[in-house]
Amino acid sequence: MDDILAITSKLGLGTVNAETGDYTQCDSGDSGVSRAKDFFGITWDDNFLYTLGREANHIKKYDRDLRYLGSLHLPEKLADGHQILWIEKYKQFVLTDAEKDMVMILDPETDNADIVHISSPGIEHSHVNTLYFDENKDLIYINCHNKGDSCVIIYQYPELSKPVDEKWIGIKSHNIWFENNLMHMCSSGRKEIIDENGSVKLKCMGFVRGAAVTDDRIYAGQSGWRQTDGKYKFHGIGKKRCASIMVLDRSYNLLKEIFLPPRIKEIFDVRILNRFDYSHNKKPFLHSLQEGL
Repeated sequence: MDDILAITSKLGLGTVNAETGDYTQCDSGDSGVSRAKDFFGITWDDNFLYTLGREANHIKKYDRDLRYLGSLHLPEKLADGHQILWIEKYKQFVLTDAEKDMVMILDPETDNADIVHISSPGIEHSHVNTLYFDENKDLIYINCHNKGDSCVIIYQYPELSKPVDEKWIGIKSHNIWFENNLMHMCSSGRKEIIDENGSVKLKCMGFVRGAAVTDDRIYAGQSGWRQTDGKYKFHGIGKKRCASIMVLDRSYNLLKEIFLPPRIKEIFDVRILNRFDYSHNKKPFLHSLQEGL
């Protein structure tokens, strides 16, 4: 069975067959200057897949064929929504707003939401982006990108009243997973994948963000560098001026690179739909794209 990845970009929500490289557009975003319709985070529960937009007041909902079903309303509009995570144990969504340095915990049954403002020690604007949940210890890891040296702040869930620990890891970092009890992240600002001790696992050619981690593969998104004029710089990502997905083995050897359609310059999130993902909520989301593969 081929691995099927879900990705978000300015084109919206799409899927990629990791074996053939085929890209399928599922829902369209705004490819212009405005971020109002952009897609960023991806998560799912037992029945539905959800995406979080950036300047959004809702969470978009899809069936197992990735057909749009409608939206869940948010009690507060986001200024820069990033990652979203469904926590099955508590039946709650957790999502981040990088502009407001905010984490929202949403109960979809009651529409009740708790809003917690997060900041790194000594940092005025922390650009909160990435989430990871340890279901065995009820710990939630919240990354503060900081537009520089990044800090992961760890809280006991669901209170988030006082940090239990913090770890400084990488530059402009995204995505969290663990190997041998060590936190790993995409140190996007240095074009690297690293662990919490600073050991470099992979040097990349572009802005690395979006990661799906299985027992034998790592899929990492690689984007162009967005410039102040809205254009993108590419630093030797093949010969194509588009974003790509690196396919790695678990020793971080590059097996191949999947180049996306030319209009996709930047990847926001990467999830694997059909297998256990160590960087997500560890619930595969099976859907009809896998039938007959």
